Amino acid sequence: MALNVSTYIFGRLSSGYTQFPDDSITRDIFGYAGNRLRAESQLYVHRDNAIIYYVFIRRLPAGKYIGLCVVFNGIYITDLKRVFSIFEETIDYCATYGYLIRPVESDPSTYEPNSAKLYLSKDDVDRITNRLYLEFSILTDTSSLPPVDYGVSGSSVFEYNYNTIDGTMATFVSSKQYSFIYKDENFFSERNQGLIGTISKLNKDKSDLEYEKKELQKEYNSLKRKQKNTYWIWGFSILAIIFLAYLWNAVLFPSEVTNKDMGEYNYYGEMQNGKPWGKGVAFFKDDDKNGYFYYVGQFRDGEPNDANGFLYMKDGDFYRGVMYKQNSKKFYISDAVYMNPIDNCYYNGTFGKPINGDSLVEKDGVWYDLIPRYEVQNFRVTTQWHYKYYKVN
Repeated sequence: MALNVSTYIFGRLSSGYTQFPDDSITRDIFGYAGNRLRAESQLYVHRDNAIIYYVFIRRLPAGKYIGLCVVFNGIYITDLKRVFSIFEETIDYCATYGYLIRPVESDPSTYEPNSAKLYLSKDDVDRITNRLYLEFSILTDTSSLPPVDYGVSGSSVFEYNYNTIDGTMATFVSSKQYSFIYKDENFFSERNQGLIGTISKLNKDKSDLEYEKKELQKEYNSLKRKQKNTYWIWGFSILAIIFLAYLWNAVLFPSEVTNKDMGEYNYYGEMQNGKPWGKGVAFFKDDDKNGYFYYVGQFRDGEPNDANGFLYMKDGDFYRGVMYKQNSKKFYISDAVYMNPIDNCYYNGTFGKPINGDSLVEKDGVWYDLIPRYEVQNFRVTTQWHYKYYKVN
């Protein structure tokens, strides 16, 4: 028989304290638990007559925290370690999919807020509360609440370490008003141990790519100085090809990389949960209405998400810069460099609208044209190249 469970989510996230649903009684209970946060992970068991609250809190950086709570009437859970396990798996589930929290990029074993207020993330809240309700409503490790222990002061607070939990502690704390159980180690689920390892590997790959990019940039700058700005477009194209070749080897050939037909394009690269996620290459179909040829860069949750991606067009033009999805547009470009090798010109700046089959509108940037100037010296015609530029407002 399914249990009658009430669920709450609360915490001190990026914009201060927030909870859902909100009421004055639970706000006082959760605030008391948050003020006594003394471990990375802790459980507060609060008894109020026939009602018992299981309040779980996970510490976040900079004084922030996220909390989960389930409330039962007339019964208590006899296995406190199982309570910890359900709450910890739910927290790791949130971090895995970015619901309210996410792993810190530089330290994936630490979570940070991914939301400001719970009412602004209603879909995430619904997913989490539904999961909590399902997990706790099917528990069989339950029993009728014991009588309240009036032999101790009503203001007495009992504190324990997770490692001291035994078969009698659940009954003991359920008869007291205020009980805290602290846990400072092994508070990640087995699934998220793998997630931490994956993120660490991706961070290393990203660091390697950034180093490679800096080395290539040094080489490019050296070539640019030697050539004194001559044939700059072709030099930049060579740099792009070198970078593409590196990504090709880094993304397409490792054994853990997969490929998938995404409809509009064929994807080769890293995946997560059946979606492009990480480094990848998207080869667009021959009949692509936007004239896309291929995209090289980062993906997140099945969509492009890169501050320095490459998008090549079938007509030879290409873009390098910030690319991501906006509404129904697969590739929205904001800040980028646009290259037109055929016309010897390029644009560096921002754009006013996404690619939709028409040319992008330059919003705030500079166009550069390479203009030949012919001179006669010793009865021979020589060509000198010069820049011409104008700013787009």
